[in-house]
Amino acid sequence: MRPRRATEILVSGSTAASAVTVCFLAVAFALVILWLRLWYATLVFDFGTGEWNRLRISEVWQVWHGDGPIGTAERGFFWSVAFFLSVQVLVPWLCFPRLHMGGTIWETYWETFRACLCCAGLAVVLAASVGGTFVVARHVLRGQFDGVIMNFGYGGAIMNFGFGMFTLCASYLLLSRIIGVVDSIRAPVPEHEPPPRCEGCGYDLTHQPQGGRCSECGFSVEDSLTSGRKRSGCAWENVGGPVAWLQTSVEVLLHTQRFYEKLPVRTSDDRARGFARWYYVLLGVLGSLCIFAGTSAGDGVFAVFGLPILILLLWPLVGWFALHGITALVIFWWVARGSTLRVHLTRKILSYEAAYLTVVGALFALLFASYIRYGDWITNTFGHEFFARSFKAPAETVAVVIGIALSTGIWLWRITLGIRAVRWSNF
Repeated sequence: MRPRRATEILVSGSTAASAVTVCFLAVAFALVILWLRLWYATLVFDFGTGEWNRLRISEVWQVWHGDGPIGTAERGFFWSVAFFLSVQVLVPWLCFPRLHMGGTIWETYWETFRACLCCAGLAVVLAASVGGTFVVARHVLRGQFDGVIMNFGYGGAIMNFGFGMFTLCASYLLLSRIIGVVDSIRAPVPEHEPPPRCEGCGYDLTHQPQGGRCSECGFSVEDSLTSGRKRSGCAWENVGGPVAWLQTSVEVLLHTQRFYEKLPVRTSDDRARGFARWYYVLLGVLGSLCIFAGTSAGDGVFAVFGLPILILLLWPLVGWFALHGITALVIFWWVARGSTLRVHLTRKILSYEAAYLTVVGALFALLFASYIRYGDWITNTFGHEFFARSFKAPAETVAVVIGIALSTGIWLWRITLGIRAVRWSNF
């Protein structure tokens, strides 16, 4: 319940302490999920009689095991532990660019891992709260609406919407705690700051005359070493306001490399985060509007009202993970090739690339809404046989896969341009 306090203890603690904590929380998470599944299965709807039957947990346990030594309970426990450990390994990788300020990649990852581990206890509590609330609601509301509670009738709509909102709010709470603990242990300056570099090629300018030129690429030494010359900043950080936000957005989207070449990256990233927050809000709003436009009154209460509201919260969360995952992938690729990349200089890229994230997210929301509204319209337009013969898959699946591949490729290219533009920054 106090992740930052736990971070102060665990980050400076021993490896054994972290290992014990991981094992304890993984087992606790698996036991919580196992208990919730058992509790959920005690309420069964009999389609023959149209009534709800309540079983004892011992009866459910016996059905799960049957005659074999390893039954549903053991397999569920194992997969829950595997899921917990996989997420615990993945999340520090996503947060890695926020924390790395020097030293080896492994040292930074291990520090980030322990910081994120301090939020894993909260994840177990939230899983128990969300899952327990859902199971209790299912037991309380049984038979009061449309027979099977999880259908898309009025009762099912309430259950789906309430459970979805509770889960998303818990996810945002957990993510905010993770970001908070990672930022709390981040050093204000790098551990070992290298000498000033040429902004053109990265050559060491320690012994170069102020008014001369780089002996390697000919770039002006004065422009590289004088604040505000090459990196004059962007309108959003210099002025602020809606007009500056629009100007900066246009520069980021249409003149990516030029934008990052003049962006100061050693300054505070608070303004850049503010820029990203507005785009995350816009991403959720655009996604919600697309889904709402694709539904109609005949689609049910949940589809018309509940689904757009859930998309309003879900889309920014998915976008955050996608942006951080792709950026971390590019950074690790640079490091794996032996590049002397100072990762802390790339933090602002995570914020300003949210502009491109919104464009891609809105397009996918529009595509998803078209499926809701018009069904398999791509298959109906081009024919089923062509896609079945050429791709061995439905047309809609092919459209989504191609869209993800193209948008990811463009994203990788954009982030690479940004890294190239900021890696030798002196300001």
